[in-house]
Amino acid sequence: IFVFIDELHRSMRAYKSRTPIRRISRVKVYGSIAAGILLRSMDRSDYIYKAMLSRGFVGEFPDGNSNRLKWIDLTAVIFFLIVVVTARILLWNI
Repeated sequence: IFVFIDELHRSMRAYKSRTPIRRISRVKVYGSIAAGILLRSMDRSDYIYKAMLSRGFVGEFPDGNSNRLKWIDLTAVIFFLIVVVTARILLWNI
């Protein structure tokens, strides 16, 4: 929807800047503007979708369950703390 509205604003601004004060055969012009807007917004939405896919979008938004702490994460943190504390004790006593 937002892509379509943005294309509509861009097309109307371009139409107003390129036509004289008296606008002749508006129905034909508005029909071709509408067709152009539809085609450009479809192309632009395809580019946006491809950009989302290249950034890892798989069609669903994360629900938050994947960010829960797992046992492997907790084990890695504990191991890291043990290494840091051991290194600190060994270096402090030297």
